Amino acid sequence: MTVASNTEETGGERHSPAIESQSDTAGRGLWTAAETARWLTVPERMVRRLVAERRIPYVKVGRYVRFRPQDVKEWRDGHVRPAIVADRRHLLP
Repeated sequence: MTVASNTEETGGERHSPAIESQSDTAGRGLWTAAETARWLTVPERMVRRLVAERRIPYVKVGRYVRFRPQDVKEWRDGHVRPAIVADRRHLLP
């Protein structure tokens, strides 16, 4: 996923504050709330609410909240709900 908005050209190099790809972000260490939200494809506000409710693992770095990519991935994988297969035999006449 490449995001072209907010890209600046400096000395022939392109710098973008947006996430270039999931693997690039994973290699950086800790994620911000915005990066975590983008990876989960949810609004940043939801990630901050999950932190306030202590429903997602996070790390405090001074006053800043950061997320370990592996913790977020494990948390997401732990919240997978299996599909319910309805028994439709009882609906037949």
